[in-house]
Amino acid sequence: MDIVFSVDSILTALAIDSNPVIVLLGGCIGILAMRFVAQLMITLIARIPELLYMAYVLIAVIAVKLFLSLPQINIEIPNVLFSIFVLLAFVVTILWHQRTQKRKHIH
Repeated sequence: MDIVFSVDSILTALAIDSNPVIVLLGGCIGILAMRFVAQLMITLIARIPELLYMAYVLIAVIAVKLFLSLPQINIEIPNVLFSIFVLLAFVVTILWHQRTQKRKHIH
């Protein structure tokens, strides 16, 4: 399972920056983060299940960003725009969760 997350972090690092040092650091940090944060994430997803859907959306967006940055296509999405999208995704997910919780309390 760690290998899957390692590949994922390397692809994410490539989507953000093509600098090999950044990619290497991204892979190493990804492995360490998975080791230390996995239990916290499981607990958080248990409390806010909508985070799982947000993760799928973010992975798809990262894949598109990576695809667009291929030399044949060479369309770069600015990191600031990507960061704003990630922040908005979190906000929308939290609002969605709160709305879902209110509906559960009404019924």
